[in-house]
Amino acid sequence: MLHPEHHYHNLKKAIALFLVAYFFIALTYTFSTLASSTTSTSEMVFFRNFIGVILTLPWMIKNRSESFKVSRPWILILRSVLGIVGIVCVFEAVKHVSLVDVTLLSNTAPLFVPFLSWFFLKKPIDHKGWPALALGFIGIALILVPSKGIINVHALYALGNGLTTAATFLVVRLAAKTEKMQTLLFYYYLIGLILFLPINFFYFSVPNVHALIYLVLIGVCAYYGSAFSFYALQYGNTAQLAPFSYSGVIYAGVIQWGLWGQFPRWINLIGVALTCIAGIYILLLNKPSVNTPKMN
Repeated sequence: MLHPEHHYHNLKKAIALFLVAYFFIALTYTFSTLASSTTSTSEMVFFRNFIGVILTLPWMIKNRSESFKVSRPWILILRSVLGIVGIVCVFEAVKHVSLVDVTLLSNTAPLFVPFLSWFFLKKPIDHKGWPALALGFIGIALILVPSKGIINVHALYALGNGLTTAATFLVVRLAAKTEKMQTLLFYYYLIGLILFLPINFFYFSVPNVHALIYLVLIGVCAYYGSAFSFYALQYGNTAQLAPFSYSGVIYAGVIQWGLWGQFPRWINLIGVALTCIAGIYILLLNKPSVNTPKMN
């Protein structure tokens, strides 16, 4: 895996790589949905982290003189815990929520970042962003509240991933000043693997062939989603690329229609459109100063 410390500007290439990254992320959610009927959340998390460690380890060994060094362990641990909580939320959500809704709600981080920045970093919320924030949360409400008027509790798990991703974004911006992104990613996978090893030791059940293939593909796709994000950030910055993360919603819609013949209801489509528009506006309004890829 390459790293974005040295890059030249090529926006078209950066966008293309970022679109590929979010295709892999959409595939991660897809295979999670397919695996969820026969495997537990803990098994999916364990395999995702196990595959992640295997795929990141060669780079760590190749650059062992500096890759294993960590300047601020507390940031690494905090980033790992937030990421693990987020992915657990996703794996719980895919059991009961449509692929499009899970993908969209997981991409709501831009709506939460201003509030977390204000609460933890004392950064004032730009008054220009209030209309977009209101619009975004209206969109979320249209997705969370189905026709019966009852909140979809399971969809709150996916929204929880959006919240933890927003927090991760702030933590990684701090970590990027002293740590290598690949090092953060490796330890994120390793810590998750260690945390879920005892759980799976007692409750692990041997998956069937199809489930095992899905579990492996979850790990592979999640890794390449992060890898292509890193590649993209060699040629463009986060402010330019972040709006294209909503391509994942389009991918999810096509996959959901192709595999299950499901097409979102019009009320959900309105909610998706409002949330995407609001998220993109907030991203453009609050341009980050550090190249910070999503690493969930």
